[in-house]
Amino acid sequence: MVRYSSGWLPQKPYDEARTVNLHKHFRAFKKIADGGELAIVLEDDVLFDPADFDRFVKECEEMPTDLDWGFFGTGVGLELPGVGFIKNENKLKSKCADSMLVTPKAAQIVYDDLVNGMIHVALDWDLNYRFLKHDFTIYWYEPGIVKQGSENGVYTNNRRKLEHKNQI
Repeated sequence: MVRYSSGWLPQKPYDEARTVNLHKHFRAFKKIADGGELAIVLEDDVLFDPADFDRFVKECEEMPTDLDWGFFGTGVGLELPGVGFIKNENKLKSKCADSMLVTPKAAQIVYDDLVNGMIHVALDWDLNYRFLKHDFTIYWYEPGIVKQGSENGVYTNNRRKLEHKNQI
């Protein structure tokens, strides 16, 4: 295990990149909880059409008031039928953690859980456990507007990310 000043994160079987990713999310949840406002969390390899993102942000003005956590990416092909904010009533509540809407209340609960426990599985699966444990109300925005560049081959490693960024 790796001990950070604000909690435990696993070192094995995770490689350094995965551990860093978990730590960044952990810190983001604390910032969201302390900030007191709904937050959009995006990982560094996301791809989206700016027009789609603008439309999504506009629709967030009328999002469901009971939303604790939301996902708006395409996630490994997971989707719910419908358009817009769809309440997820399934046991599988999380998608990829690449693009999320997070309320301060939910961020605080997840952060507190992480401070007092450990992550033994990938973050999206761990979040699913916590969503069920705390009876969170989860929404997926359909169709998803964010794709993972590392998932679809646009980014294959950090060097490739830099090469792609320099081409934009």
